[in-house]
Amino acid sequence: MPVPPPKPKIYTDNECTMCHEPLLESNSDSDPLKASYVIDDVQLRCDVARSDTFLSLMAQMESGDAEKSLKGEDGMGQGPLSPNVSHQNGGQTAMHMAAYNDDVEGVQLLLRYGADKHLKDEDGQTALDCAKDVNAEGVIALLKD
Repeated sequence: MPVPPPKPKIYTDNECTMCHEPLLESNSDSDPLKASYVIDDVQLRCDVARSDTFLSLMAQMESGDAEKSLKGEDGMGQGPLSPNVSHQNGGQTAMHMAAYNDDVEGVQLLLRYGADKHLKDEDGQTALDCAKDVNAEGVIALLKD
């Protein structure tokens, strides 16, 4: 007898489609989606999605949009986001990604908001180590002690 294929996960309107955590409620009666992110037509409104969106913006060198999260002006109504959030897998922070991209503006932004340049990812590398790996001279100059 063949094994039936697995049933796809059914999402509800009350959970994030990314992590299945309960969704945050909007702060606005006029705009019920104000407290959400929409990525590829998928609505995300949890803390994980907020952190991942910030990290994605930094990886794409979109410092201006990322700064809105750091200021707490990203429409989530949760206050400022820590510049030290990291990926769940690998532990890389926005500082690591900016270092790999030789994103001097991104590193300056993160340092202005109090990012810890000494944080290590799961491989034990700091952002400075990452910058040295790719010979990112501009970032190396900023991160040297």
